[in-house]
Amino acid sequence: MNAASLIPFPNARQTASSAARLAERVHALAADSFNVRMGEPHFRESMTKRGIDMRSVLEVLRTGRAVGSPELDEYGDWRIRLRRRVAGRRVHVVVAVCADHVECITTW
Repeated sequence: MNAASLIPFPNARQTASSAARLAERVHALAADSFNVRMGEPHFRESMTKRGIDMRSVLEVLRTGRAVGSPELDEYGDWRIRLRRRVAGRRVHVVVAVCADHVECITTW
């Protein structure tokens, strides 16, 4: 990874801009589904419980809008919530943005 692909988050005043830039990074990574990890048991349970399919999740990751502010998790990855209307319903997906992939955390 080079310095140009790093996304700095210097202060709270720039959170809207930071969220938009992080969403763009998610869109770029999710363009290739190989970069999307959906292995978390909680994520799979959330999908099943709420009747959300993989196609809807990928659509949110590829074109969804950032909601809220990015948060740094305990592993040093940025987490962001994306939202989009897919197949007539609003779908939210929370992801951790890692260096070379996105890890799906939960959905509703």
